Amino acid sequence: MWFLSFFFFFARPPLCYWFSAIHTLNASEGIRNGMAKFYDPCIVAVGVSGFVGVVAGAYGAHALHGRLTPKQQSAWTTAVNINLIHTAGCLSVLALRKCVDPNGPAAKHLNRAFHLLLLGTTLFAGTIYATSLGVPGKVIGRLTPVGGVTLMLGWLTVALAGL
Repeated sequence: MWFLSFFFFFARPPLCYWFSAIHTLNASEGIRNGMAKFYDPCIVAVGVSGFVGVVAGAYGAHALHGRLTPKQQSAWTTAVNINLIHTAGCLSVLALRKCVDPNGPAAKHLNRAFHLLLLGTTLFAGTIYATSLGVPGKVIGRLTPVGGVTLMLGWLTVALAGL
């Protein structure tokens, strides 16, 4: 564990710079109580997605325990895993966005990738959550693979940003 401490304290540029995917509003919009106002809807979306993943995991482990068939429970667990893994991926894309020229093509690709990953996570995990709970409808079942393809496109767009 000592190497993690060394990495976090002595890495250059500082990790706080890399992972600060928050931008300040410009000075003309004001400063309250000596603190600059911060707002980034992408970070809000990642926070909500992570919250939903944790709540869904707890709900599936406690409230739904014994109420779902083994197949439904397995699907629910898959949805929670996909939700949390791709939420972390979205957060990583936001961090990468801070490491590139904001006006360059890589930033544009990373912005597209973020939105594709967030949309894909919502479609894929959301439809699996719904079908696990027994929500009927052919439309919901058809949206799950659309979400999966959207996730694939999101990750390919991340790769494109590196070219």
